[in-house]
Amino acid sequence: MIVRVVSTHNRSALIEYLDPEEGIKRGIIPEELIFNNEVTDELLFVAIPYGVDWASALEGVLHEITPRTFADALYGYGFWTLQDLRQNPNAVIGVLLSVCGVDFQTLVIAAERQELHGGM
Repeated sequence: MIVRVVSTHNRSALIEYLDPEEGIKRGIIPEELIFNNEVTDELLFVAIPYGVDWASALEGVLHEITPRTFADALYGYGFWTLQDLRQNPNAVIGVLLSVCGVDFQTLVIAAERQELHGGM
């Protein structure tokens, strides 16, 4: 599997790779086992996971988001044209927050819950 070396420290490497089933992942492996930015799939299986597993952490926290739900929220906030978006790009963040139903504190709580359950 092709990996990107994010950083190295004391002969360990923090790598990033695309898992076909789980999306973007990061892990820590011995630096000397990376050859031409490639590692074996077996090595990825035993890599020390790095970061919050956001998909698991946010399970049950996010609302069901569909294109229709998002479109209705944009209309509700007065975004009907490209010009509307360009005139008030910061307000789009408010639309995203309202549709997702997630704020900073919710993310922190989800990450803390993951950490307590050994997710990091």
